[in-house]
Amino acid sequence: MGNQSYSDVFPQTLYHEARGEGETGIEWVAWVIRNRAAKNQSYWGGSSIDDVCRHPGQFECWDGRPTPIDEPDKLEQCQRIAREVMSKDASEDPTGGADHYNNPDKEGYPSWTNNCDRLAKSSSNDKKHIINETKPISLDNLSPTIRKIFCKNPLYALHFGSQLSQDKKYLAQ
Repeated sequence: MGNQSYSDVFPQTLYHEARGEGETGIEWVAWVIRNRAAKNQSYWGGSSIDDVCRHPGQFECWDGRPTPIDEPDKLEQCQRIAREVMSKDASEDPTGGADHYNNPDKEGYPSWTNNCDRLAKSSSNDKKHIINETKPISLDNLSPTIRKIFCKNPLYALHFGSQLSQDKKYLAQ
């Protein structure tokens, strides 16, 4: 999928991530991507939609395994939804600022979901995705060593934060 413009990358990401969804499910995935770009975190790829979509480890369709687009009507729907989401004001976000989603039917509840607040589940027609927002991690109660690690790479906090807060040996006394 090489070096492509925003107009290609965003809708193609939606296609590969949510083509089995209805209109609402695709829109919500689009808002998650937009919200990540708005939060401008390096571990999600920064502030560009294109960079967020293609950031390593975020979306399987950009991890070097080419996937064909064999449903042109669905791609066209994803292109339209991408344009609509980008033209709206952030106050119109139906996900409430979500920055994660997962498909529990496909992947269950991976450990990273422990550090997310579940905000919504898409409707019965869009049954696959649970919309999540990252819980803030308080560094105040962590030991200095763990705090230093989290400050160097916030992605560690996302993946391990809830586990560390439950394991009292990492808390500062």
